[in-house]
Amino acid sequence: MFFFIATFYHETSVHHKFLCYTVFMLVNIRKNGVLARKPIITLSIVIAICISSLIVSQSWFLRQMQNYVLEKNMTVLELTQTIVDSYIVQTQKLAQLLLLNKNMTRFIYQGKISEGSSEIQTIIDAQAQLPATRSVNPMLEEVYVYSRFSGYLMNSRNAIFDIDRMYALIEFQDMNSGQWQSKYLRSGGTDSFHPTVIATVDGQKKRIIPYIQSFPLSNPLENAGKLMFLLNADLLEELLSGLEIGNRGRYCITDSDNTIIISNGDIMWNYTDMSDGQYDIIGHDGVRYLISIVSSAESRLRFFSALPYKELQATQIPVWGIFSLSAIIALIICCCIILVSAYTHQKNWSRLKAMLSDGQTFPNNVTYEKVYETIKSITEQQAENEAHGGKIPFMTETFFRRLIHGKNITPEEVNDMMERTGQGFPIGSDMVVAMAKIIWHNVYEASSLDDLDFSRIVAAKEAERIFNKNYYLYMDLELNIWLLLWDENRNLLNKNITAFWLAFKKITPYETSISISHVNHTVSTMQGAPHECNLTAHSIINENLRNTIRRYSDLTERGDSAFFDKESEQALISNCMKQDEYAVRILLQKIHDTNFMQRKLPPDQILLLFKALYNTALMYCQKVNITSLPRHFTLFSEVSEFFLSLTGDAFRSKPDREKEMISSITSYIHEHFHDPDLTLVTMSVAFKQRENYLYYFMKTRMDTSFSQYLEEYRLKQAKEKLFTDSEKNINEIAFSCGYANPQTFRRAFTKRFGLLPSNYRMGFITDAQNNES
Repeated sequence: MFFFIATFYHETSVHHKFLCYTVFMLVNIRKNGVLARKPIITLSIVIAICISSLIVSQSWFLRQMQNYVLEKNMTVLELTQTIVDSYIVQTQKLAQLLLLNKNMTRFIYQGKISEGSSEIQTIIDAQAQLPATRSVNPMLEEVYVYSRFSGYLMNSRNAIFDIDRMYALIEFQDMNSGQWQSKYLRSGGTDSFHPTVIATVDGQKKRIIPYIQSFPLSNPLENAGKLMFLLNADLLEELLSGLEIGNRGRYCITDSDNTIIISNGDIMWNYTDMSDGQYDIIGHDGVRYLISIVSSAESRLRFFSALPYKELQATQIPVWGIFSLSAIIALIICCCIILVSAYTHQKNWSRLKAMLSDGQTFPNNVTYEKVYETIKSITEQQAENEAHGGKIPFMTETFFRRLIHGKNITPEEVNDMMERTGQGFPIGSDMVVAMAKIIWHNVYEASSLDDLDFSRIVAAKEAERIFNKNYYLYMDLELNIWLLLWDENRNLLNKNITAFWLAFKKITPYETSISISHVNHTVSTMQGAPHECNLTAHSIINENLRNTIRRYSDLTERGDSAFFDKESEQALISNCMKQDEYAVRILLQKIHDTNFMQRKLPPDQILLLFKALYNTALMYCQKVNITSLPRHFTLFSEVSEFFLSLTGDAFRSKPDREKEMISSITSYIHEHFHDPDLTLVTMSVAFKQRENYLYYFMKTRMDTSFSQYLEEYRLKQAKEKLFTDSEKNINEIAFSCGYANPQTFRRAFTKRFGLLPSNYRMGFITDAQNNES
């Protein structure tokens, strides 16, 4: 905590040096715990200096943060202005292209047309220009084109011949049809923005900003027609969301006439006569505001942000107040802890001296070395007493546990531990050392642990008989028995290991195997023996051997390489993705038999094989977005368990699983076909499968694609509804079958059945009338 505070305030004050000095001073209080007056006075001065420098630093940082917030607001406004300008300029260019288009000009100057007239082609040609216009500008929600001569209105989806009747498709909040037309279509203004309003766009309520241009461009006052662009207000608010304005701050955008077109609340200051820059003013509500203003020459819009001064302080003071208070409290607590610890240390030191002196008190100036020697002699005496009493010394058992559990032990640590535990491990530097591990194959099938305890006693008795005192036995948490063995004669040690195994397996009631490390280890290299035992034991388990003795040297003499090529890897991943449990099982059995039964891999090749299989598992998890990764494989049973778990329910046959999958796909499409946003992506999310897998499954198992099946089912439903839902028009039926655009529905229906939907319906009506007559 001290060094955190010192580093953090390095640029703003120098009191971190006092903190470091405080720590150094307190840590180096005399070991006998005597507290002098000078350290206490110095500590008090240091605390006072730290608190003062902390307050000064906080005040300076508050001013810096105020400047930072204001600069950030200006940056956000400038960025918003740049982005909005680019969209508005693009919109203006689109307006020019549309108003200069000959089809659009014909539509605007065209009068009303009679039913069935070929002049309707003019409207179709003009409307064809609008969908592309929407797609090129992310801020553009919709485009309306109005002709004063005909009174017609059209957008990218509809041509409206009677605005009053069809106003529900374009309804604006709190306006009826007449009010809407008067405000937006019949006014003589040009190139103007209007305040934000909620409007109906594509059947949804959206917050939009109307931007209107009059036709013709050469004489807008003629007001022959109007272009109305509906701009996305939420996009503007998202751009302005990066402003630091607190809870009661405000932002707004005004046009060239100072009309507010978007804001997040009432504007409480006079904004009409202010130019670009930053201001510190008092608003109409008596609140002090810090205001930032940016204007645009392109769109003639002005962007405002206002941050209440109190909230600017409030956003900083809690953070720095809490941090400052926490730092001060932490400093005081640490100092108190050190002082209390020093006092407690003195009491404990006195108690320790009294306990070690057997009634004879140590002098106050006793050295640490003297006490250390006393403690060392006590521990040595205790270890000697335990050894003479037939108990395993504590340090002996601790060292052996570290050894077999693979803890990092350097040769220097081994020699040091051997010196400490010499009575437990009387291993000379000229002796050879080996390690053995007894593996139980059917120990968990036992009805009682008495047999297991009996086997442990038998192992200890046989080891004592054959190895005399040159052994140490230990049972780990997995109930495996470990033996550390040593002797002066390497051949004799090998012979004794074989004799021990032959005697032990005749008496134990379990099926067991034993793995042996190299028998040429020494004290300095013995830390590698447990790893060799584990590798040998894994090879026994992977090959499913019983009642076997295997030495590490038997493995190293093998020369075959592991079998797991690229083709096998791809087949394993592919079959897992298809959830083909039978194929995965056959492939795993081939990999196991080839490597462990035929080639009998050496340890280094076993490690390479498991590494390759683990990399394959990671590759599969990445392909199907599985976040819970497997652990590294050490046994082939772990490999089989992982890959077979990916194939789903192994008790169901492959045809049954395919039928269930087909039924799920068709049911999902039948339930959601009316959704215009239904795609293969949305279905893959619902099924928690990759898109490629669903596409491949439908092509190979259903002989169709997603888009083909969906289109066929939608048209089938539409065909039925054309004569069952006679009250609905063609557009309503198209929408109810998932078509967002009626024109798309008409083209698809005509292509599939050879008739327009209206002609198809008329044919049914005519047939019904003939049947009735």
